[in-house]
Amino acid sequence: IEEPEKAAAELRRVARSMVILPISFTKGLRGLPRLMVRLYRLLGFAPKLELAAKEYKSFLGRIGFSDCQYVYIEGKIPMAVAVWKYENEKKK
Repeated sequence: IEEPEKAAAELRRVARSMVILPISFTKGLRGLPRLMVRLYRLLGFAPKLELAAKEYKSFLGRIGFSDCQYVYIEGKIPMAVAVWKYENEKKK
């Protein structure tokens, strides 16, 4: 995503009840997972932003999704899914 803040604002604008935000953590990978990410890049998947798992919550807070529930998924290329519910923001 070129401009994550604008994308997040648009997601919040059109959300009826929730926004689901999945992400793969490709920053800091080693060994085979790192090689897999390089292969993905050769095939056209080139993320503009790479995050480590520790950075995800603060990144979401910076773009306006501070009140999310998170599910972390371990694996060769770890990932997470954040769920932001619209009513969380309406209460504030």
